[in-house]
Amino acid sequence: MRDVFEVEDSPGAADEEGSVPNPLAASQDASRTQLVAALAALGGGGDGRDAEAAVDLLASYFDLEAGRSSSRRGSDGSRKKRDKHRPPPLRLPDDPFPPQPARDDAAAGGTSESSENWHTATLLALSSNSAEDAWLRERGPALFALALVLVAFQSISIVAVVVGTFSPSCHDNGQCGSAGSFCALHLGGGRCEMCGFASHLLGVETLDDGRTLNDPLLPTFAGYNTTQIAEFCADGDVTAGGASWCSACVHTAPAADSGSASAVALEEATTLSVMAGNVQAMGPFDTITLIFASFVIAIAAASELADIQLFSLMLQQAAANEVGGARSISQSWSVALAVLNGARRFLFLPTLVMAVPVLVALKGGDALSVCMNTVAVLFLTDVDEAVYTFCLKEAVRSRVAEAGRVQLSRSDDQDLWISKTVHVALIVLCVLGNVWLVLPRGDEGTGGETEGGGGSGGGHMLLLNAMFCGPFGVFVLGGVLQIEGMVHHSDKVHPQEACCQVARVLAQGLAGLLSFGALMMTASYT
Repeated sequence: MRDVFEVEDSPGAADEEGSVPNPLAASQDASRTQLVAALAALGGGGDGRDAEAAVDLLASYFDLEAGRSSSRRGSDGSRKKRDKHRPPPLRLPDDPFPPQPARDDAAAGGTSESSENWHTATLLALSSNSAEDAWLRERGPALFALALVLVAFQSISIVAVVVGTFSPSCHDNGQCGSAGSFCALHLGGGRCEMCGFASHLLGVETLDDGRTLNDPLLPTFAGYNTTQIAEFCADGDVTAGGASWCSACVHTAPAADSGSASAVALEEATTLSVMAGNVQAMGPFDTITLIFASFVIAIAAASELADIQLFSLMLQQAAANEVGGARSISQSWSVALAVLNGARRFLFLPTLVMAVPVLVALKGGDALSVCMNTVAVLFLTDVDEAVYTFCLKEAVRSRVAEAGRVQLSRSDDQDLWISKTVHVALIVLCVLGNVWLVLPRGDEGTGGETEGGGGSGGGHMLLLNAMFCGPFGVFVLGGVLQIEGMVHHSDKVHPQEACCQVARVLAQGLAGLLSFGALMMTASYT
């Protein structure tokens, strides 16, 4: 249709008294009907009464004419002079609602998500070119510095929790409350260790048949050399750490007669034996509480992981966005933010998952201890949101919430959902599996213990490897499964690109594990 909304100096000829009716009245009615239908469709459907009211309101100010010439000529055929103060005519196109071009996957079926935290504000400050974000942009390096401090403190704190659970800080034996432990003094202080770990004091002795003495971590461990222990503790030049071990762990019984040597008894407690005792003491309700706590920690970790993945998508979009031939975020800032995001995913989160079974096994598996210890580590995931709320003004936070939304395609949304589901399942299995590995598994009827459980060197190594490496393997496996899902559900990811992404996930997981090892060794001797 070619209808025109136009302001006239006087009512139309069809409305003047005594004039001939407009021969295009039927066309006017048809145009009005089409306009009502178009407005009703634009408003989401309905009975059309709102659209009719809108047309009537417009008609009260404009005359709807059915032709360009008739709208600009009077009854005598002369052109009417338009009032210079009147607006120009508003012309409707032939099709007021032409078919829209096909939108991409993100626009057609996707959605948008916002992750409001300090890291999102940092990315916006370093990538936005809008004048509205001038306040943030001026403080971009400072925001990144604080983001780096936050991630460092989160990682160091959770590593300190794990190390402190295995070996609490001490100054003397009295601060090592559990029986069978002593204060091992180091250059930077002291750490409580189990009496059974005395190889660094006594050395490892190998017997003729290949078995070893004094080191319960070795698979060939066969016991302790009590004669060597008695000689060591009788030496007047023993070190401070050795004296502490002798005082807390070695008990000497008087000889039966003057010709025989004194009997030496050693507290042979080890980390695995203490863990096995705590887990074996758990009742049915304690076990149910542990299962529930495992789901809580898994959901919290998966939610934090979703924020990390959203940040990664935002960073990719910011790096791909070009303004004036230049990327909106520099290459150096992009790399720095990617490394920081990788530390959150492959260092902080695995250590957080690791802390739960360690706390359950070493600090007690009763329901109260399980709940309290779970809450104690979960607060670390809320630190960035707390700093974000405290340090930024409400107006800035509103701007971050508005501009910090990331567009998700259908495949992105599906990948995030799959990632959360897979990680929740893997984390629950990891937590419960590490607790289950603590239990001694012996030969039935003999009471003896095999290398898989309590007291054997193989059991110690299996447990330590599972507790330390298992959570890192969970997040690496989850990342690989997520990439596999992307290849399966999307044609945009080519196999070669997927292989590169898998290699990147493996490298990040290994870097996270090595970083954890370095932090743990540093914390153990300071």
